[in-house]
Amino acid sequence: MPTEEKAARKPLRGIRILLLDDDADIRRGAQLNLALQGALIETAEDGREGLQILLQRDYDVLVVDLRMPQMDGTEFVREVRRIWPWLGIVVVSGFLDEDEAAPGLLNELGIAHVIPKPIDFEALADAILLEAAEKHARIRVPDEHPLDRIQRQLALLRQFSETAFAAESLNASFLALSDGLGLLIPCTVVGILNRGEDENLLFLNSILPVAPSFLDTVRDDMCRRFAALSGEPLPCDSVDILHEGQPTEQDAPAAIRNSFCIPLIVHGKVQGLMMFADAYSEGYSREDISFLYHASAQLSTVLVGLNRMRQFAVRDVLTGLYNRRGLEEQLAWVWSMRERLGEPVSIMVLDIDHFKTLNDTHGHLVGDMILREFAQMVQAGVRTADVAARYGGDEIVIILPGLSEADSHAFSERLLSTIRDHTFCQGSHNLHLTASAGLACTTQPGREEVTDSAQLLKHADQALYAAKRAGRNRAALWSEVSARPASGKSGADPAGKQPESSSADVQERGRVLVVDDDPTIQEVLRHYLEHDHFQVRIEATAAGAMAALDRPDACFDVLLTDLMLEFDSGFDVLAALRRKNRDIVPVVITGHATADNAIACLRHGVYDLLEKPFGPEQLSVVMARAMEYRRLRVENRRYQAHLEDMVKEKSAALAHMLEEVRTSYDFTLEALAAMLDAREHQTGQHSLRVARLSRILAAEMGLSRKDVDEIGHGALLHDIGKIAIPDAILLKAGPLSEEEWQTMKTHAEVGYQILRSSIFLGSAAEIVFAHQERYDGSGYPRGLKGDDIPLGARIFAVVDTYDAMRSTRTYSASSPPDETMAEILLQRGRQFDPAVVDALVRCQAQIEAAGQWNNPSMASTGDRGRGRD
Repeated sequence: MPTEEKAARKPLRGIRILLLDDDADIRRGAQLNLALQGALIETAEDGREGLQILLQRDYDVLVVDLRMPQMDGTEFVREVRRIWPWLGIVVVSGFLDEDEAAPGLLNELGIAHVIPKPIDFEALADAILLEAAEKHARIRVPDEHPLDRIQRQLALLRQFSETAFAAESLNASFLALSDGLGLLIPCTVVGILNRGEDENLLFLNSILPVAPSFLDTVRDDMCRRFAALSGEPLPCDSVDILHEGQPTEQDAPAAIRNSFCIPLIVHGKVQGLMMFADAYSEGYSREDISFLYHASAQLSTVLVGLNRMRQFAVRDVLTGLYNRRGLEEQLAWVWSMRERLGEPVSIMVLDIDHFKTLNDTHGHLVGDMILREFAQMVQAGVRTADVAARYGGDEIVIILPGLSEADSHAFSERLLSTIRDHTFCQGSHNLHLTASAGLACTTQPGREEVTDSAQLLKHADQALYAAKRAGRNRAALWSEVSARPASGKSGADPAGKQPESSSADVQERGRVLVVDDDPTIQEVLRHYLEHDHFQVRIEATAAGAMAALDRPDACFDVLLTDLMLEFDSGFDVLAALRRKNRDIVPVVITGHATADNAIACLRHGVYDLLEKPFGPEQLSVVMARAMEYRRLRVENRRYQAHLEDMVKEKSAALAHMLEEVRTSYDFTLEALAAMLDAREHQTGQHSLRVARLSRILAAEMGLSRKDVDEIGHGALLHDIGKIAIPDAILLKAGPLSEEEWQTMKTHAEVGYQILRSSIFLGSAAEIVFAHQERYDGSGYPRGLKGDDIPLGARIFAVVDTYDAMRSTRTYSASSPPDETMAEILLQRGRQFDPAVVDALVRCQAQIEAAGQWNNPSMASTGDRGRGRD
């Protein structure tokens, strides 16, 4: 048949083709010729570019040149067979006659159709038709078993969700996941490669025993494949391996005979891989390939969701470090590696000195700022292999795998020195702080090796306590706790004496600021107060007192001030005190204890009056009362702060739990929608996109957040009723018969019946029931008209049509925004609610930005399904 006649009949209509050839003229010629025959065709220059395109879009047939730069056709086809085994492949080459090894290579690659160059486009079209038919045969389950397949997929999805909730760690989630998949897919080892911010983890679960070299091959293949798909190198020695399942055996299988990979894609980038490696079978059955085709998108979504949820569970919100749960998981992991490799492990526990006083003085907001900076300094100072976690309050635990006691001590000294030199809250408070650290190591000179991780952590905590008792601002080794601190020089007197201004002394005696211009009174007060073990600072003027209160190290407990100063009034000092520090207890010394002075003192917040002349006993009683009052006030404030912290902690925990539930709920719905889209050979983006656009349009119409969310859920699950439509009808290439069309029209009511029993999806069920109704009453299944149609369904109808026209389909090209809007305006008042159409006009720019139809990875809605609504 002549090419012109074939083109007129468009025999390749709806077939999606990706052509790879490094010759630009061949790409242009093939694109023009095949497009004239109805094909949807894209091109790439080499295998690497082809892989990037395949990660984003679905195709039926690949047309591949074997000789290309970067990644040639042979390597490209091998990668495709391991990731997309259902795809049809046609090879074009101008060198087959010159290469004696070509037949064997083509047989190894499973290539049945080869077109020599120069290309005979009629022969190429025939080969493409055959490969497209074979591809659809591979992915289609026999019509007598569609519900069995769907039920198996739903059961698998339910298992994934239960795993996400029940597992105590990401590793446990991976183990349960791979165990389940090992029962569904013929495989010997399941590998899950997860590239994280802190580590690259390869989880290997041996379903059956294999040789150690088998696991090495899986690791090498996954690292190489990750580099090929992501374009980023991943050295094998940068990957931490966790092996579970059956132990290795030297005489067990050592070679991979069959494998399949699923990329984990986050925000358009490859973040990891799942690999099924089999030592026994040569290939997958058609049923296996069909299941992998329909389940691969969901599996990728599940793995990404699991990883995201575990990140929420193991990270501290304030600092970004691991939280206590994350610390326990990481410590268990490091401990298992220690037992395997026999290397030492050190643990350091450190915290900020006098942090509670900082919180009391500057407030919890400043305390949070300090903690964030503190955590950032720790994170910047540790190695990639180290683990830093917030243990509680201001305590941070650092796990140091592979470091001896001496090495960890040297590290602690460097870190503490960095903290001393740092200015916290620079620009606002400019605080210079110190920290203390306790260290413990599994191997210590003259002692038995520590074999319990909890015991090692306890030793480090005891060492921290010893560092605090020794004067703070230092590190202490647990092995030397009974002797002297390991860093006895930091912040201590050269002779080893406790500094006089230490926090312990301040807490024990109290610090007093005396403001009096009479030298005799000054000396008397100094003598009496120091005799009672108070630290005393004397100022003769109000200005001097205010300067003393402004000093960064000002930490007074009681103010003793005379009312009658030579150049000032004691009330000026009291007023300044109320502005600067309400923690100091004011006591007035006066020789004029009149009623007016007493009332004025009370108005200025004075706690007590001391009348001149006074003796040591009177002063001692007043000071005892003032210190007790201060203690009660500070204790009350700390208790109040503690209650506030508890409320904040519980509120944050509740909010986090609710967010996890919401995230898991949305994730389950999205995964279910992706599965439904995949069944119709969709990319999985259509349902997510119409849900997103429906939310935007609903918000434009002024609906509440609750209503917006319900409309989004209804749009996301609008086609859930198609689960009951047989593949023979849903995927039929030609027109439907009247009987088949009546069966197809039941999907709206079936979807309603599925969702209506859910207390969370009642409103969404109504949207699903009415999503095929038309504003003029000509829709189905109930023929509703006007406002009788739920508003959510009216919104969805506009969004679904807009998305359908703007998307690239196998049976039509994408319409421009102005043509799309013109068509919708034409149906205003007939198919669509006028108020909804008017809202779309107002927010079209926002709809276009969110739809991303100009982004090739988001533009296609697949080959079937939307026209069947």
